[in-house]
Amino acid sequence: MGKTPPAINFYAMPKTFYSILFLCVVSMTFAQQQEYFNNIYQHGNNFAIGMTILETDDGYVGYGGTEEIPIFGQQALFYKIDKQGGETIWKSYAVTNSHYYYGNVGGAMVKTSDGNFVMVNTHGIEDIAATLFKVDTDLDTIWKRDYNVSISTIVVNCIETTDKGFMLVGWVQQTEEGYSDLLLLKTDSLGNYQWHKAFGDVSMAQKGTNVMKTPDGGYLIGGLNWDPPVYESLDAMVIKTDSLGNEEWTNYFGNPDVDDDMAIVTSTIEGYYLIATVNGEWTLNPYNGSRAGRMLLNYIDIDGNTIWAKKIGPTRFNFWIKNMRKTNDGYIITGFSFETDSVTFQHYSGWIMKLDNNLDSVWYRDYIHGDENWESFLYDTYHTSDNGYVAVGYSRPDVGGTSNKMWILKVDSMGCDTAGCATGVFVEELSGGQGEVLQVWPNPAKDQVTLSLYCPPKQSASGSKCAASREKAGAISIYDLQGIEVEEIKIPKNTESIEVDVSKYHKGIYYIKYIQSGRIKGTTKFIKQ
Repeated sequence: MGKTPPAINFYAMPKTFYSILFLCVVSMTFAQQQEYFNNIYQHGNNFAIGMTILETDDGYVGYGGTEEIPIFGQQALFYKIDKQGGETIWKSYAVTNSHYYYGNVGGAMVKTSDGNFVMVNTHGIEDIAATLFKVDTDLDTIWKRDYNVSISTIVVNCIETTDKGFMLVGWVQQTEEGYSDLLLLKTDSLGNYQWHKAFGDVSMAQKGTNVMKTPDGGYLIGGLNWDPPVYESLDAMVIKTDSLGNEEWTNYFGNPDVDDDMAIVTSTIEGYYLIATVNGEWTLNPYNGSRAGRMLLNYIDIDGNTIWAKKIGPTRFNFWIKNMRKTNDGYIITGFSFETDSVTFQHYSGWIMKLDNNLDSVWYRDYIHGDENWESFLYDTYHTSDNGYVAVGYSRPDVGGTSNKMWILKVDSMGCDTAGCATGVFVEELSGGQGEVLQVWPNPAKDQVTLSLYCPPKQSASGSKCAASREKAGAISIYDLQGIEVEEIKIPKNTESIEVDVSKYHKGIYYIKYIQSGRIKGTTKFIKQ
């Protein structure tokens, strides 16, 4: 069995989607240095889709798909933009009369230890083969390798392994009815085939979506499991293997009565694993998989045992996860959904969710390109060196149409596409705690402010959770715009308000959070004159 997990009560973590700790790291000066853009990219009138984006010293590179006449069929797309969003490289790879399939998840392009890049693809029309490209920093092809271990061999993600080789994940199609086996395929540093493993049986379809190395030299695979003829049978699946791909354990996650989504896996700072998927809430049309869902996080130990599981964020119709990346200060998760949980407004928008290292939600935002007539989809988000984020996907001006244009969005550390956020970015910021609201007055202030933990009328009655929380001690932390804590004040139990001397504070904006029993109970800000 694994080591004892850390003594953290994750169930008691706040539901707040607006964490002041991350807001306060953005200063006005820093915001002026931030780059913001919300651009589409397209050559001619041909469709273009972005699936992965990475940062380089002088810009961003990525991978996706396009189609250009007179070549028949979809092509692999390699692109580069500068830090201001201007296109600098646009290259495609094609074979006449053959499609190059760009996959269904983000993150299929990775930077290699020698400073170049590899990405996976699948090509063909009838006989489908997996492909691994290696390109240099100018996105010129160094080599390309094809793999065909079955009639249809499909790969959608990859990583570089400890021996400088590569591990590919996807599936092999077994029957015309849609049954498949999850595929794990190992190559050497030159992309030469070494071995592969297939996981599954004839009664289920299993597909891989991403893979990571584990501390013991093995691999953890995220994927999905479903029975194609059986509606509402799709569940997230995770497989643990040893270094040679031999299965050690398999677990399933999600609502067994509603279609869920694939599993995306990553590591945590404690050495355990985080599984992100969708918990299906209710089904509209089981025949096409239309359902409402919500983010489901599963925190598991090295032996696959669930330490905790929690639903997080809003319930949305057709809610899909496309990638999750580990960052220095937490996790960033990307996908798309309808903008509400209603089926009457069937309009897709991209979304990004930020978690901190405690796996607590920081913010969640919806994005579109253009006006309300556009549909927008995000597949990948990358944490940038200016502490912001850059995301890629596609957008189209016709709802339900096919005129897809590659879309790249650059935002700041709080997910805003302009300083302070702006029209065109839809924001979902949910209140936290048990209904407590931290109030401050006067605002602006010169010498002194009063802070009050206020309970809304419906939650202020004696015995309510909000009222009961006042019976516990807490702490107030005040931060400047650089994220530096300028003061911490211990709050005794049964305290309803306190006065704070701010006469020696420098002029500017300050952010306040109230923490009690490890939970953020309220956040606010004030201006010091």
